[in-house]
Amino acid sequence: MTKLYIILGILFALVILAEILFGKEKREYQYNRKQFFMTMPEHEFFDALIVTVEDKFYIFAQVHLPTLLDHKIKGVLNNNYILITSKVK
Repeated sequence: MTKLYIILGILFALVILAEILFGKEKREYQYNRKQFFMTMPEHEFFDALIVTVEDKFYIFAQVHLPTLLDHKIKGVLNNNYILITSKVK
């Protein structure tokens, strides 16, 4: 019975050691600013709207996080991106 506990202890230690050495690689997120905030037709409409209302109103484009950022997730499915975009609606 003592040998069984010793063998189980060694196996447990080996599993923990293997997880430490060969475990999953940490997710690496890389977020960058997009080159353009709006498409060309959206930008032209936005400019026309600003000219029309002059300085009577402040005009803000309604956007959500994925619109502002380019996202790249190394080595994993983009579950967090899906989570962010699903909360928008």
